[in-house]
Amino acid sequence: MPEPTPVTPAGTSVESPSGFSQLGTPSAGVIVAGLLLVLALGGSDIPAWRWMYRLWMTSPDSSHGILVPCFSAWLLWHRKGMLTIPLPAVTWSALILGSALIILGTLTRCTGVYIRMISLEAAAVVPCVAGVVLICGGWHAARWAWPAVLFLVFMIPLPAGLGNILSGALQSIATVCSTFLLQTAGVPAVSEGNIIWLTEKPLGVAQACSGLRMMTSFFALAAGAAIVVQHPTWVRYMFILSAPLIAIGANVLRIFFTAVAYEFGNEKMAELIFHDLAGWLMMPVGLLMLWGEYVILSKLFQEELDESRVGARAVTA
Repeated sequence: MPEPTPVTPAGTSVESPSGFSQLGTPSAGVIVAGLLLVLALGGSDIPAWRWMYRLWMTSPDSSHGILVPCFSAWLLWHRKGMLTIPLPAVTWSALILGSALIILGTLTRCTGVYIRMISLEAAAVVPCVAGVVLICGGWHAARWAWPAVLFLVFMIPLPAGLGNILSGALQSIATVCSTFLLQTAGVPAVSEGNIIWLTEKPLGVAQACSGLRMMTSFFALAAGAAIVVQHPTWVRYMFILSAPLIAIGANVLRIFFTAVAYEFGNEKMAELIFHDLAGWLMMPVGLLMLWGEYVILSKLFQEELDESRVGARAVTA
């Protein structure tokens, strides 16, 4: 006859069949303590939170950051079917890795304070939250929460130096691609640095027109879509990898139509397209291109996608 399975009180230790010592099912007190630890870790870095909030409210390149925690919270609710209550036992491996992540986050924060790099202080939030999840809920809770925790990376504004490097590279790419598109369409255009020379006047691709704002916002959006859709892993990776190309394409179209308006219309119309309409339409155009990619992949790999959805429903059932 099979031996009865031992029942272990919450918080005690038992040896698992795999050889890892388990700590038992997390009690409500452990979970509350974990939440308090999250608040304590977050509250200890108030200057970094103030810095992020200020950039969310004032910087166009970081304006999407204020929505990231909300989307992460929604992801937790969306994946609630994966969470089993009461939680399975926490293993020592989860406890050790969780503690290591909290230590890593603390060291990252201290390093940021020492070298006066506030973006590094802000980045310490992610490993700290991941560590608390592992300590309080073990591997089961980590499998449920990891997309939401990892998505928090998108709320951290880019360091100024990295932002300037990316902006300069995107300026050059946008100028070259826009000039090529104009020449292909029969519009006389020559690029010189970050300036596109038209028939009568030059069109400057300034740093604000580099598309960095579109890049950061759309990359976060594509990553969120890749997490939510029930597709094979390689399709999700394609969503994420195509995000920069789609963002660049949307910005190139913006510059192209502005140049056409300058060449064949009037300056007032070009300013309207460039500063007003384009700012509102770039994201919908990017979403339309992402949706087109989704439709094409669904048509080409319909059978494989159906099998993936059936498997995902079986796992969450």
